Amino acid sequence: MMKIFKSREFAFLLVDLERHQARCEQARIIKKHDVGMLSPLSMPEGDCDVSQVSRESILELWHKAAILCEDIKLDHAAETIRLKITHVAAHPDKVDYSSLCADFRTIFEAISGDFWHRKFAQIPEEYGTYVNNDALLGPEIKSKFKEAEADIREAGNCIAIDSGTAAVFYLMRAVELGLRRFCSHLGISRVRKSKKPGKEKYVLLEYAQWEKILDDAQERVDAKINKMKPGKAKQRAQEFYIPILKDIRGFKDAWRNHVMHARATYTVKDAEAVLGHVKGFLLRLSARVSE
Repeated sequence: MMKIFKSREFAFLLVDLERHQARCEQARIIKKHDVGMLSPLSMPEGDCDVSQVSRESILELWHKAAILCEDIKLDHAAETIRLKITHVAAHPDKVDYSSLCADFRTIFEAISGDFWHRKFAQIPEEYGTYVNNDALLGPEIKSKFKEAEADIREAGNCIAIDSGTAAVFYLMRAVELGLRRFCSHLGISRVRKSKKPGKEKYVLLEYAQWEKILDDAQERVDAKINKMKPGKAKQRAQEFYIPILKDIRGFKDAWRNHVMHARATYTVKDAEAVLGHVKGFLLRLSARVSE
């Protein structure tokens, strides 16, 4: 699953860190000025009595920063922040404005250093809903084809990052899972490898070639329809089974064979078109094929 960078939360976090640091810096300057006006005998021993920025609020902010850094694997920054939290919590009597200013600078440098070595993918706004979308093809397909959920989600992620060929690959995996469900509906659990006398061996669906699977499926469909008397029931069967078989053969010949054997590459627009075909196929399949 694609990891999403929480850019909005991180932007607000950086603003909060900067604001708290500025308050500490301002308080440090004021405190230094006030202490400078005192005689040596009247100078305070510490300045941890913070009025504008409390230690608790700073610790809460740092804790939030550590969580966000951990979420996107900014490990050095997260560790640095955790160490600062531990130190301030363990030694509250040693906290002053000067030390807090230094701590904020260290945290900013740790975050900046980690970001310097990271790369992020920018998702166009129009594809924002494609990212990690388990219901990319709609709630009905999500509920009826749970085994294809991961491949459909990854197809959406690939479209979002401008990787059309990878998206088509994942979509063909989803179609194959639909094909297996269709075969189960027809009572097919394995496929004949050979029809020659004495060589009739079988292979499970997940290891069989599409062409052989489709040949067996076609035989089952033809036998099923031929047994039916003319009428509405036969018409409905023809309207369902014949287009489904044509859809699967179309996927095999138009996209599946070419993407699997590195004979074609696809743009995002190509992938979106294939996505539409896959959605229509799975919706038609769901009309009769259940779990």
